[in-house]
Amino acid sequence: MERPSRILLVVGIVLLVAGWAAIFLAWFQAGRQDLETGQLPYVISGGFGGFGLLLMGMVLILIDIVRQSEVKLRQTADRLHERMGRLIDALVDEDAPPSPTRRRRRSPA
Repeated sequence: MERPSRILLVVGIVLLVAGWAAIFLAWFQAGRQDLETGQLPYVISGGFGGFGLLLMGMVLILIDIVRQSEVKLRQTADRLHERMGRLIDALVDEDAPPSPTRRRRRSPA
């Protein structure tokens, strides 16, 4: 099983950087205004927009982490299943008589 693409991680990081940049620019522009009413548009557009970009970036990064973890877990489970099968094959001798807990199937004849 191959690993999923890391494009979500890259896009998430880009969104995080853009979100921090939007918040910084909004803070910088709001600080240059003399009136409080002049600061409000910068806070609304840059602050809330930047927060939204940060939130979307974090969601994409978390989705990527979950997808990568799922692949690792599935690979580990497949290796464990294979090892358990080899262990069972090594422990069970087909020439030995059937034990009370292991019954052979009867043929339908």
